[in-house]
Amino acid sequence: MTTRRSDTLVRELLRTPDPLSDEACAVLLTIRRESRPFDFKESFDPSNNGEWCELIKDLIAMANTDGGYIVIGAKNDGSSSQADLQGVASVDQAVLVDKIGKYTDTQPEDVNLRRYAQGRKERVIFHTARVSVPIVFCRPGTYAVPLNRQKTAFSAGTIYFRHGSKSEPARQADIHRAFDSMLTARRREMLAGISKVVRAPSDHQVLVMPTSMRLTADPNAPGVRVTDDPAAPAVRGLVGSGKYESASEELAGIVRGMKTDPEAYAAKAQLWRLYELRHGLTDGKDALRCLLVSSMYRHCPPYYWAYRLGVAPTRDVLASEADKDGYPAIQVAIRLAYAVAGNKGRHVLERVAAQSHYKSARVLAKRLLPTLGMIGRVWDEYGCHTVRMHTPSGFTRHQLDRARADDAEALIDEALANTMNRPLVKQLDALVYGPEVEHQGRQQD
Repeated sequence: MTTRRSDTLVRELLRTPDPLSDEACAVLLTIRRESRPFDFKESFDPSNNGEWCELIKDLIAMANTDGGYIVIGAKNDGSSSQADLQGVASVDQAVLVDKIGKYTDTQPEDVNLRRYAQGRKERVIFHTARVSVPIVFCRPGTYAVPLNRQKTAFSAGTIYFRHGSKSEPARQADIHRAFDSMLTARRREMLAGISKVVRAPSDHQVLVMPTSMRLTADPNAPGVRVTDDPAAPAVRGLVGSGKYESASEELAGIVRGMKTDPEAYAAKAQLWRLYELRHGLTDGKDALRCLLVSSMYRHCPPYYWAYRLGVAPTRDVLASEADKDGYPAIQVAIRLAYAVAGNKGRHVLERVAAQSHYKSARVLAKRLLPTLGMIGRVWDEYGCHTVRMHTPSGFTRHQLDRARADDAEALIDEALANTMNRPLVKQLDALVYGPEVEHQGRQQD
């Protein structure tokens, strides 16, 4: 198989609806040479910071170029490396996204992995889609190597692209290509809109509307006709996406929007803003349920909303999400089901382990099931002794103790002042409020 042929095959797979389907993975196992959108790694140790830096460099370079795959467990000729894949196969997609966010301040949602076996062949395959705007490394990927030396996989302020089978800093041609690609995409969108206007029947009217809308009593505002026709196109963003006089009004808008369309989740910016105000919100079960579900789909902290909602309603939400098996909520549902436990929590984990379309979800659920009855399981899953918080002058380190949850809760409010700390806030949310959810579950059972 020639390099050109391999490259063509990979590009075709990247354009399929499910780039990590069984069919796509089977094709990837036939490829024998590396190319711009395709790379082999003999092994990967999730506990090794240097291997994370090198993996992230390659994934970001691929995302900036055309998207691509990294296959773990194969030599450069595609043959098996016989490496132990248990550790890398257990990596959660949320952990992968957070690792990328640590170095880029970006949490791309189109990055995933799965373990795939075909006969005696077994691989772990990472996939990333192409991004519309190139991702810049905001912090250096520096790690220790033997003889007390340091190696830098990438530096702060650099942009990486794929050049052949290598990930290298951007060249002038890469920047031109990226801008040309963005302009082409925008031009197609604009021409598609013009085409709709030109072809519209003579009795149709074109209205120019603001990108952000809200309900208003202003008689001069443009009207919107609402229909109960299920075949009519869905309209999102009419409720809950504008500016509100108070957090309570904004929260009410989110609830109205999700009652109209259950998939009209709150925006990530809204969820972080409301999380900062979480202790001052006076809300009912409907609002908390909307915040919980939205956070599950937006990579935002979910444990506080589950704690406020209560065990029984949370278990109902998790059962519903297990039935939907939607990404990324299914990964969060597994973690929350592990916290709330009980018969329904166990049922969620067993259902996901047996039936989820996402192998990473099945692996995670199977891993957590054996320890579901243990006390202190949430802290054991997320716990650590030291965390690092970004500050305007650098960063500070803080010691955590499971017996002093108040200290960790105070760190949440301090960390929220800097968006670079969002991965830390998600971890602290699990450490502070996860054990509370666990305690609620034991009390109810």
